This record gives sequence, structure tokens and C-alpha cells, in this order.
Amino acid sequence: MKSIFTGIYLLISIANVWAQTWNHSNIALLSRWFDPSIDSITDFGNQRYSGCYGWEDNSGNAYAIIGGTGGTYFIDLSDSLSPQLADYVPGALPLCTWREYKTFGNYIYMASDDAGANHFQIADLSPLPDSVHVVLDNDSIFQRAHTLFIDSNYLYAAAVTQFDTFSSMAVYDLTIPQFPKLLRRLEQDYPSITYVHDMFVKDGIIYASAGYQGLYIMELRGDTQFIMLGQYPLYNYQGFNHSSWITENDSFIVFTDEVPEGLPIKIAALNQFMVSPLQTTYSNPGATAHNPYIKDNLLYMSYYQDGLWVYDLTHPAFPQVRGYYDTWPDNDIAGDYPSPRYAGCWGAFPFFSHHRFIVASDMQYGLFVLDPHQAVILNNSEDISTPKLILPNPTSGDLNIKSEWVIPGEWFIYDLTGKKYWNQIINSTHILIPENIFPSPGIYILNTPQGNYKIIRTAP
Repeated sequence: MKSIFTGIYLLISIANVWAQTWNHSNIALLSRWFDPSIDSITDFGNQRYSGCYGWEDNSGNAYAIIGGTGGTYFIDLSDSLSPQLADYVPGALPLCTWREYKTFGNYIYMASDDAGANHFQIADLSPLPDSVHVVLDNDSIFQRAHTLFIDSNYLYAAAVTQFDTFSSMAVYDLTIPQFPKLLRRLEQDYPSITYVHDMFVKDGIIYASAGYQGLYIMELRGDTQFIMLGQYPLYNYQGFNHSSWITENDSFIVFTDEVPEGLPIKIAALNQFMVSPLQTTYSNPGATAHNPYIKDNLLYMSYYQDGLWVYDLTHPAFPQVRGYYDTWPDNDIAGDYPSPRYAGCWGAFPFFSHHRFIVASDMQYGLFVLDPHQAVILNNSEDISTPKLILPNPTSGDLNIKSEWVIPGEWFIYDLTGKKYWNQIINSTHILIPENIFPSPGIYILNTPQGNYKIIRTAP
């Protein structure tokens, strides 16, 4: 399916890259793709775009996929400095606020969760860069799904609707990729789980974000029955459990809560499929963490209103900022978060195999092609550009701290057991921490977005 777009949109897109001011640190903008002719939805903050994904062909050529209100755009990234529209697949419904994607081999699976006579779509990507070939565009499998995930040859779909039938989660066999076969619906085994918003799946283990019901860990055993392995219905800073990802060593899970606004990221330890008591919370103050992704011990977090942030998870209880790129310039990095609520970075794709760039989708400003190389370098080695703090160590009085520069964020003080004694949102190069927050002499950890610092506390 091939569509023709006039060259003026590409020229406007390139011009807009340089017309805006984008706050960033250690992540560089390579290019941006934006089509101003796409219809916007005023009730959702003039939203034009939603989810994004990436795909590489057998030769390593990279493509970005991004959802618009009317359908799906396939962007050729052969020249990462000049992305080109390769094809467009219209959706069954116009003015959709949700579109999500996953790929399996040469096939892409496209779902929308907007009500009405919607369709599930499958397309063959192998004809790219010329075009994509749609092989399914109807409601024979389902009409709507909120999110998709693929593990091995299984497609997992959350919040699935087909006419009068709703499933909190359903699993499909992709042995024949263009004809997914339904295996099991979650409500057949756990009718009490009334809604699944998203799921991360690895080696058959499903980490299901169930909204206000919390987080569940399960598997589809023998393709015939869901078996519960663990659950986490209550936790600190709980809201609407939105999405999750696990670290590559399978030891920690990162998850987010979308509602109410501004809740911190949660990072918890996994032990034999059970979630341990919460290890830490971490937040870019005021913004809403939307979707987490983990690659090479780095957490790529898309934020409403605050773009894409990258954290080092070497010590999961003390995640460190390695860089950020604010895709939504209508705020400021110091924490001014005006409405609309649904604005900023929806998602990202940091999983290209042959390219170091990543892509991110902003609901108002389109597709961003970003270079996180400097953030990755900071994660792998000490760098002289890392900001340093001047600490009075050891000390028996107040801590008067001076910094070369500050990444705005929340600071914490813990003891060596992980017990928290102090936290405060900091946006200054001069910080005073009073002595009375320390219960006794000893060693404490100052946790900041710039790094962890040891405090040696002596008797007065």
C-alpha cells in the first residue's frame, strides 16, 4: 500500500527541527519527522501521534513505525538525518488516540483501542522500502486491543474487544504469522482480573499490569491454562498500574502508574516470581512516567510532558540519570507542567540491532530520531563531564553542598540498609542538608540524579 505526500510536509518537518528549543542532556537530536496535515484531537491536547516501534530488514536497514490519528506511518531511516515516509496504512477509524505495534519476523501487528467498528491489522514489511503489504484488516480476530506484546511465537493482547466480548488479556499462536490462532483468554482462569492494561513477557512469564488491581505474574502453561505465579496488589505510591519491564538479569522489575499524575517510577526485586517489598521509587518530579524499556542495563523511560529520560540501573535501588531529551518544548525542564495532561512522549524503541540511534514518539511533535551515545558512554565509564559535588566529608554538622551543575530532580539520603532519612526536590547548585536528619554517626548514601555519594557522619 503506497501513498503520495507532497514534499512541502517534509520541508516543514525539517524546518521545525531547528525552529523549536528542545531541552536535552547527553542525548542528541538527529532528525524529526512530523506531518502537520495529520488531524489533531483537541480533547487530548491536540494529539496527533501515539505509539511507535522499530523494525530492521535482513540487510539491517532500519524503519520507524508511528501511529497517527488516522493510521500508521512507516518511516525509512536509511539516512537518520533525513527520515523519509515509505508508506502509510489507514486505520478503520479516524481520529484514534491509541495505536500500538509489535513485529514478528517480517510482519507487523497493529491495534487500536478506540471504540467503534475498529479493526486489527497485519502487514508484511518485506516489500519495504517500496511499500508494505496489508494481509489482514478486519474484525475477524478482534476489533480493539489496548496493547500488544510478542514473546517467542505468541502474541499477547491486553483489553481485547470483539463485538460484545471483552477479554482482560488473550494469547494467540503465531505459527502462521498472518493467521493468529486464539489459545486462551485470561478470564477463563482468572475472572477476578477484570482488566489488563499492558504486559511484559519473557520466556513465557507474563508480567501483567492490571490497572487499579496492581501487578500479576503468571504463565500460560501447556497453552491451555493460565497459572498465577505471584502478585503485587498493594505498594507505595500506588495508582493505575500501567506498564512494566524487567532487567536483563531477571532480578528487578520497573513499573509505572499512569493515574494520578506525577507518581514515581517503581523498581522492585523479583524473587522466584514474587515481587519483594519495594526497593525504591524514582521520579522526575511532576511528569508522569508512561512506558519503560530496558536495554544493556539502561532504563529508557518515556514521560508525559517531559520527553525521554535514560537511567543507569547498575544499582537498581539507586538509579542514576544518564541523559534526557524533552520532546515536548511547551514546558520547562525545571518542572513547569501545564495542561494538557496527554502531551509529550508516548513511547520509544531503543532496540535496533545495527544502529545506535533510538526513536521516540511525541503526541504533539511526531517522531524523534535520537542519538543516546553520550548517555551510553556515561553508563559504561567515568567521564570528566559528569558533574561533581563538593561534600564536607567527614562532617559532624550541616551539609553545605556545592555542585558544578544540577540535573533537576529528587535527592535522597539512605543508610547502608536502604532506610530513607531525607528526600527533597532540588533545582539549585547550592544545597543545605541539616544535621538533624542523621540519627547517629555512620556512613550514609546521598542519592542524586547526578550520582551516588558517600557521607561519613561523625559525632559532634
